[in-house]
Order: sequence, then C-alpha cells, then structure tokens
Amino acid sequence: MIRAYQHRWAGPLLDRYNHYMLRKAFARLRVAGVDSLRSITGSVIAAPNHSCWWDGCVDLYLTRAFLGRRSLLMMGETELRKYRLFSSLGIFSPNVRYVIEELKKHPGSVFWIYPQGEMLPARAPLEVREGALLISEKSGAPIVPVAHRYEFVRDDHPEVFVRFGSPLAGLKRGDAGTLRSSIASLLQRVDDDIAAQRFEAYQPVLVGAETRSERLQRLRENRA
Repeated sequence: MIRAYQHRWAGPLLDRYNHYMLRKAFARLRVAGVDSLRSITGSVIAAPNHSCWWDGCVDLYLTRAFLGRRSLLMMGETELRKYRLFSSLGIFSPNVRYVIEELKKHPGSVFWIYPQGEMLPARAPLEVREGALLISEKSGAPIVPVAHRYEFVRDDHPEVFVRFGSPLAGLKRGDAGTLRSSIASLLQRVDDDIAAQRFEAYQPVLVGAETRSERLQRLRENRA
C-alpha cells in the first residue's frame, strides 16, 4: 500500500495549488454546522455524500486550511501511484487496518470517507456501505455526517455548500440505515436552504476570483 506522509515542502505547495484551483472554479465555499466537528478533540470520521470530482479538494481544504487539522483520505492505489505527491496531503491507498492505526496514533485527525463507495449523481438514491461503520467500530472515532452541494446561485460560477451534522458515536456495521438517514436529512436541509436562499448559517470560508457577473457589475458602477 501507499502510506500518507508529511513532507516539508510538498504539502504546503499542494495546499496553495488546491486553494488556487478552488478559487478559480467556484464563486464561494460556504460551510455550516462546523462546530459539531470542532467540538471533538479526538479523531473523527467525516462521512459526506460523493457526487462531484471536487469533493476531495473541498474536504482537504476544509481540514487543512480552514480547520488546521491533520487529514486522511483514501484514493485508489493505481491513481495514487500516478500522483505520489498527493500522499503529502494525507492521502493513502485503501487499507482499513492502516487508517484505524492512524486515527488512534494521531488524535485530532479527520478521516474523510465517502460511504456511497463511488461517485454518483447528486440526486441518486443514497446508499451507504459499511466501511465507515467498521472503521468507527474498531477505532472508537465518531462519525460526523456531511452534506455536499454544488449549485449556481447568483454568479456564472457555482457555489459549494457544506453542512456538518451531529456526531454519531457507537455505530456498528449493522447501522448503515442510521448513517444513511443522517446524511439524507442533511442533504435535504441544504437543498431547502438553497431553494429559500437562507444562507445566514453558512460561513463563507473561501471567496473565488472575480466572476464575469461581478466584473460586469463593477464596469457598470465605474461608468455610472
């Protein structure tokens, strides 16, 4: 397997590149409910839905740049061998025993795992595999359900909405239904907030580069 490692220059360099890519692609990254994760001093398993290529970039940014915590994330070994530097961001090839040891060895780590097991369309029926539950059972780390949504709101660039739910402790492999309903409820809450444009609870943690709509508005104001 390929293990995660700490590199003196590669990690910070890739963090800056990730920040650049996110600013270029999105108008804003908004986050709600993050205090539920901050309240956990030990290691935690973050379990979001997986509907977009950008999920890993967003999650690594939130952990490393916004929260300042050690991150762990799995990537298929074939892909990771092509991009070995990604290991310096806490990315490793799938190995359950390894991640359990890392969560115990480094309290405060955040391990991101996508319970669906694959990337699916945003509104596809939500299914949950047992990997996150097994790791939680063996490591003692609670699971925090997470909802991701990518939506066009007011700009020509989409916005990212991330909402963290309440920690779920003591789950076992047979509790997939509990985790599924928790993620589904969060997704519905984010959908309702977007539809009603209720953004007060969402903290903008990243603002993208100037969009075309913002540039046009600035030009109109300058000409007025």
